[in-house]
Amino acid sequence: MQHKDSSDIAAGKNNVVFTYAPGGSATAGAIADEGEGSFPPNVDVNGDGKITIAHVVHGDSNDGGYYQGQTDAMAAHAEANGWDYIKVDKVPPGQSLETYTNLARGEADLIIAGGAEGTEGFIPIAGDPAFSHINYLLIAGFPPSTEFFSTAVASENHAHFMGGVAMSLLLERSGGKVACITGGPELPFVLNMKGSMLAGMAHAQENYGKAVGAEMLITFTGDFEDAALAVEASSAQFNQGCEIIYPYLGGAMPAVWGAAAEQGVGVVGTSMDLCGIPGLEFTTMSISYNPMYYLADLIDTFVAGDFVEGQQIAVYGAGDGLGIGANICEPVGDEQQILDEVRAELASGTINVNELLGNDLGAALEAEVSAAVADPDVNGDGKVVIGIASPGDTNDGGFYQSFVDGARTVVDEQGWELIVSDFINPSDSTMALADLARQGVDFLAVGATELQDGLDEVSSDPEFEDILFYLNSSLAVENPNYSQSSDSYYEIHWAAGVMAAQVLNRTGDKTAGYIGGPELAFSVVAHQAMEAGLQSVISDAELVVVHTGDFNDAAVAIEAAQGLLAQDINVIYAFLGGAMFPSGGAIAGAGGVAFSASSYTCFPGSPFGGSVLFPPGAYLASNLEDLADGNYVDGSIRRFKVGIDDAVGVALCDASEEEQAAIDSVVEAIGSGELVPEDLVNG
Repeated sequence: MQHKDSSDIAAGKNNVVFTYAPGGSATAGAIADEGEGSFPPNVDVNGDGKITIAHVVHGDSNDGGYYQGQTDAMAAHAEANGWDYIKVDKVPPGQSLETYTNLARGEADLIIAGGAEGTEGFIPIAGDPAFSHINYLLIAGFPPSTEFFSTAVASENHAHFMGGVAMSLLLERSGGKVACITGGPELPFVLNMKGSMLAGMAHAQENYGKAVGAEMLITFTGDFEDAALAVEASSAQFNQGCEIIYPYLGGAMPAVWGAAAEQGVGVVGTSMDLCGIPGLEFTTMSISYNPMYYLADLIDTFVAGDFVEGQQIAVYGAGDGLGIGANICEPVGDEQQILDEVRAELASGTINVNELLGNDLGAALEAEVSAAVADPDVNGDGKVVIGIASPGDTNDGGFYQSFVDGARTVVDEQGWELIVSDFINPSDSTMALADLARQGVDFLAVGATELQDGLDEVSSDPEFEDILFYLNSSLAVENPNYSQSSDSYYEIHWAAGVMAAQVLNRTGDKTAGYIGGPELAFSVVAHQAMEAGLQSVISDAELVVVHTGDFNDAAVAIEAAQGLLAQDINVIYAFLGGAMFPSGGAIAGAGGVAFSASSYTCFPGSPFGGSVLFPPGAYLASNLEDLADGNYVDGSIRRFKVGIDDAVGVALCDASEEEQAAIDSVVEAIGSGELVPEDLVNG
């Protein structure tokens, strides 16, 4: 490992570059010598004659610690062996499903999840029959392996127990009384770290008389990546006399290095041995458990065809010769002897950290996953009841009805019960949702963001803590109290603008219309993106926008349609709920072309000439299927993407081959990431 510029560390910058000699016991070169295409079919699963490994981490792969260690090691090993390596970092845990879906649809032979944070996206994809040919490896001790994926992990309990001992030895040396930890969110594995560190400190105090009376200050910032929060927390700890700090963080870790260096506080290397690294002289000890120590051997096993899915391959401990544990950079006196004794006792089982903590390895995570991947009958009354809450008419033939129809498909198949409450006024949403929640529902699905204020309140009420809540959202922001499905109105409505341009080009017209209800944020995004998509085809085109103030009032919607038609605007998008079909009929009756919102409406007798597709029923059905299969993860966001998910996009009912090709080209560009409508609209 090399360091480019040590002066930057004091400023909290990470210029550390990790370099590794290729590890592992086998090489792709040796295997490939047998001839092209010689990889076993369970290794080269797509038969393209090469190995492609995809690796997902949820933090910054330049963090100088856990994420960088494993990705740099894997990249070096892949390069040395001639494999293709795809790294994806900074993936928000609640948004990982989209990432894993995109990778599974690519050329990956093996997908690695570099931590337990993203299991809500990893597990459904690993268990999806469409992607069952791919190999999956989770770098975590929990959740346990299933037939769909294997697991491997270093024992952080061993490493952190030794870390607590080592911190005590350093405090004993200096006569100090305070060590500290700055952590991110209070997740189960973070709390396991805390318990192991405290247990190690207690062991050193009680069995060796080291740093008796010393304490360990622990602060959780709530975010592994937020440098400002981490520096604020660590600075407060320094002011309380902290002499050595363990930054159990991701991308925020280098900032704590800088703050500690300025204060003369010793730093604990996180996840890997940083002792002796030029520019990191402030490192006084390290705690090592990084996947970099064992990942190369695991991948070589995979490439050799010996990787078996569905196994916990290993939990590497302090006695496995990989360096898992803790070390003091320049030990003095009896410090190394004590660490060696503790390592031997951990390896032999004489010290059982799990017993000291009162849990089996990963039990805290097991509790979290058991709660998140819930039994559908959450209230234990012997039946599963799904509640639907809608602000509109669930017989509107469009958006609101789609939500109920999608739920009913799964409910009928599973033999569950369905309760529907519609026409809910947003101002009454809290009371309406609470009333629905009290009807014995296990899963309460809210069909639109107009009711989100009520959902925020009810889902956080302790009275309803056992109910699973769900929101169909357009501009989703993660909320731990409910799961969401979301899509991009930028993507969908850019494609709608392109579709409108195809129809306008038939006559040479340059103006289309848009009828919305209330002028809410998502409706503004929709018409802005539609106009941008329209102008991407016809540069001087215009979109005339009318907001009626009500998604369901047919009279005002028809009046708006007639007003547009009177201006010789004949291609009109009815972004409405209950008023959609009546206004669509008025447009079609006057010889115009109407586009529907949400559902597919290209059927005989339909008044619509095109459909803008974002069907909440399809989204809900996918989540209910996950619920039935035990794969539903509470608090997550499942995102549907144009060009990736067939449910979203547009359908021009009578498109010519040329028109369809133009639409398909744009959809494919959005799906591949070549075209990013949100950036273009807001740029």
